[in-house]
Amino acid sequence: EADLFRGALSAFQLALQGNTAEAGRQLATQELQGSFPTLRPVARLAAADWLLQAGETREAERLLRWHEAFVINGVASAYDRAFEAVARLQRGRVAEAEGRLDNAAEFYSQFLQMYDMPTERHQHLRDEAEAALERIAAEGNR
Repeated sequence: EADLFRGALSAFQLALQGNTAEAGRQLATQELQGSFPTLRPVARLAAADWLLQAGETREAERLLRWHEAFVINGVASAYDRAFEAVARLQRGRVAEAEGRLDNAAEFYSQFLQMYDMPTERHQHLRDEAEAALERIAAEGNR
């Protein structure tokens, strides 16, 4: 147990030092070996963000599918469900970076549907998704 937390903290330390690409790779590797349900969403979202910044979209996408896999009796855990909307936003970012605009629009729309009442502090996430949909629509009209 302690090794999992130490590994995650080590990755976050790398990110704080500016080495986000390596931090993302380290967390991704650790996630392949497993993690605690309470750590999984945060670790995967952080690793996917860092990998996306490094242009490693395929690995970022893989990490963002965890909430689809961790389902028991048709229900995802509360930990996984709490972060599912943000995972959809991040998947939209990845799809857009890869030029898969139809997929990106779908993920952004799913995020907006799921995350319909953000706090003021998180409104920027909705604003980002709405702007992305406008950008994608404009791209389609060219």
